[in-house]
Amino acid sequence: MSRIALFHPGTQHSRTTALALQRLGSLAWYATGLYARKGGMLERMIRLAPPGLGSRLEAELARLQHPELDDTLVRTAGWHEWAERAARRAGLGELAHRIDRRGNQRFAESVIEWLSREPIDAVWGFDGCSAEVFASPAARSTYRILDRTIADWREWNALLAQIAERHGDWLAATDRPVSPETIARNDAEYDAADAILCGSPHVAASLARHSPVPGIAPKTSLLPYCYDGNLFAPAPAIAAPATDAPMRLLFVGQIGVRKGAHLLLEALADIPASEASLTMVGAMQLPPRMVARHADRFTHIPSLPRTQIPGIMQRHDVLVLPSYFEGSAIVLLEALASGLAVIQTRAAGLGATERSGIVLDKPDTDALREAILSLVHDRARLQSLRKAAPDDARRYSFDNYCAGIAALLAETLA
Repeated sequence: MSRIALFHPGTQHSRTTALALQRLGSLAWYATGLYARKGGMLERMIRLAPPGLGSRLEAELARLQHPELDDTLVRTAGWHEWAERAARRAGLGELAHRIDRRGNQRFAESVIEWLSREPIDAVWGFDGCSAEVFASPAARSTYRILDRTIADWREWNALLAQIAERHGDWLAATDRPVSPETIARNDAEYDAADAILCGSPHVAASLARHSPVPGIAPKTSLLPYCYDGNLFAPAPAIAAPATDAPMRLLFVGQIGVRKGAHLLLEALADIPASEASLTMVGAMQLPPRMVARHADRFTHIPSLPRTQIPGIMQRHDVLVLPSYFEGSAIVLLEALASGLAVIQTRAAGLGATERSGIVLDKPDTDALREAILSLVHDRARLQSLRKAAPDDARRYSFDNYCAGIAALLAETLA
C-alpha cells in the first residue's frame, strides 16, 4: 500500500482529500495549519466560555475539525494561519498577506523536516505552497503530486483587464493583478511536479495555454471534486414552484467581480421583483457605492456556519454562479445535491448539465438575464431541472472521489 504525505497550510478541500487517502489506507500523515483536535485544548477552553460566546466559538471550532479524520495522522505547524485569519477578520488585508507569506515559508520548512525523517512513496501538495517542498532534497526521491485548485493566474490577469474596460466601476481596491512573483512560484511548482491534478478541464487547459513550462500537458490529470453527502442532500420532495411567486435565486461565495456577482446584480435590475428574488451569502467585496444602487433587490447574509448552508439552499430554487475564473466551485455540486437548478458559466467548473441547469459559455449580463428569465417564464422546466439535479450530483460523491484517487495512484505509483 502506498504511503502518501498530504500538506496544505490552510484548508481548501485538503481535509476531504486526507479523508479519502485515509479510507484508501494510503495516508501517512496530513500536515495543515488550521486544525482543532477533538477533545483538545481549544475545545476544553470553549466549554468554559459564557453561553452566548461559547455557542459562537463552537461554530467557529466546527470549521477547524473533521470528525472522521484520525487525529493521530494530523500534524500542525505554527501559529501563522491563526494570526492571518484574525487579521483578515479585522480588515487588515496587507498585514494578513505578510503573515501568510511568512507562515507559508515556516510551514514548508516543517513539511520538509518531516519528509526528511521518514520514507514515503508520494507527497501531495497544493498550489501556492508546494514550490519549496517539491524542490527540497527530501522530496526529490518521492513522487510529487500537485493539486492545482484554480486556473492559471495569467488568465485572471487578462480577464481583469477586460473587466476594467467593461465594468470598471465594480472593481474594488482588492481586485488587483496577481504578481509576477506568485506566477513564477506556480511555474516552479508545475515544473517540479510529477503529476498535476485539476478539478476541471478549464483548469488543465489554462495551464497548457499560459505556462511556459515544457511538457506540462502530459502531466495534467482530471480529478473532479466531491461534495459532503452527509451534509448536502435533497429535501424529501422538491415542491413544485409557485407560478405566482418570485423565483428564488441564490448566490453563495465571495461576492466580488471574480465570481461575476456584479453581473447578477445588473441582470436582476431589469427583472421585476415580482418575478425573481435574490439572496447573496458571503463576504461582500463589491464597492459599497455600487452595491447601494441595487440594495433593494437582494438580501445579504454576510456569513453562515457551514451547517446552515443546506437549509438556505432548500429554501431557494436556483443557484447562480456567473464566475469568470475558478478551479471548480464545489458550491455547484452542493446546490445540485440539494435539488437546486444551476445557472453557471463554463469557467465555474464541473457542475450542471443540460438536465439540471444552464451553462453559459462566458460571463455576460445579457446572457445571464436571458437565462434567468427563461426559467421565470417556464416553471415546468425549472421543476424538471431541479428534479434532475440530485441525480447529476451523484457522479461527484465522496465514493467516486475516492475511486478517482485510487485509479490515479494505481496508474502513477505502480
